[in-house]
Amino acid sequence: MASSLIPINQATVEELQELRGIGPKRAERIVRYRLEVSKIINVYDLATAAGMSLKQANTLSMSLEWHGGQFKSASLVAPTLTFIGSYLLVFYGISEISFDLKSPTIMLYNASLLLIMIGCVSVTFEQLTSFANQGQVVSRFFVILSAASSLLGVAFMISLVSLNLYMDLSPPFTGKMTATTNFLIFVFFIVYLLYAPGIHLRWVNLHDLSAARNLDVAAVMFDVGQVIFAILILLLLVRANSGLWVEELFAIWASVMFVINGAEMLQGRSAYVSLLSDHEKAALRFVLAEDSANKSFNLAHRFMKTTGAVLMFAGVMILTFVVYELLIRNPASGNL
Repeated sequence: MASSLIPINQATVEELQELRGIGPKRAERIVRYRLEVSKIINVYDLATAAGMSLKQANTLSMSLEWHGGQFKSASLVAPTLTFIGSYLLVFYGISEISFDLKSPTIMLYNASLLLIMIGCVSVTFEQLTSFANQGQVVSRFFVILSAASSLLGVAFMISLVSLNLYMDLSPPFTGKMTATTNFLIFVFFIVYLLYAPGIHLRWVNLHDLSAARNLDVAAVMFDVGQVIFAILILLLLVRANSGLWVEELFAIWASVMFVINGAEMLQGRSAYVSLLSDHEKAALRFVLAEDSANKSFNLAHRFMKTTGAVLMFAGVMILTFVVYELLIRNPASGNL
């Protein structure tokens, strides 16, 4: 019954102890989380606040009242942005589909676009399902479907670009295919550079000691991975440029991101942490302060400053190359 539910964001220490699995220490910890971080709005916050696994938190969530009957419009931000971004890609994919189904290459091109559009649609369903079930962990089916479908579509597209090395495709189709492939790769780069740390932190269980240790590894991989991405962007600019300004516009944005993240690393701060939201940073600080077992979890690595310097240099190189391409080498190329 609704009347038996305990409001997680208003309950006192004594009231919280009425919940199964919540003793004095966990009850006090939940209250401190509400004071030092924020209100608890979903099962991921609950797991962090109580210091328990997601499975335990999901079971406990059945006994809780989450919002006190009040609807928060801020909760709509993530689903709305996901919906807009995904369906922009869907509309782009529809506009790029070719209808000459007699050609195997065009059929593969269309199949790639359809797989990517399926991925976009499924991830919006996941966001809507998560929003409708704020207090509970929902099935990861749509997340897995979205990732698998999108990655398979991009792989098909890249393989099609590779086939162009051995097949004599028409120049217009080759240009269209290259521009589409680069656009999709850049979209995934943008998502990775902006949201990968937050997505990873949401799914990792900070109270599992092995996961906490692996979070340091994830931060190192994210920081070093940006250098690899910078090299890939330079290769795309030099070797697979469609001439439609798609690559140049993205490269300008990416170079700014690389310089900013590199500057963070030069100051001894992982870009993984700097890209987290204020709420995520506060939750991470809370866990580090509460859990003595995680004291060694410092999100720092030995070559952070060197990596930051290389990343800043790569960002400057990309920006310099773009300026050279647009203003000096071929100022009339492409059209916006």
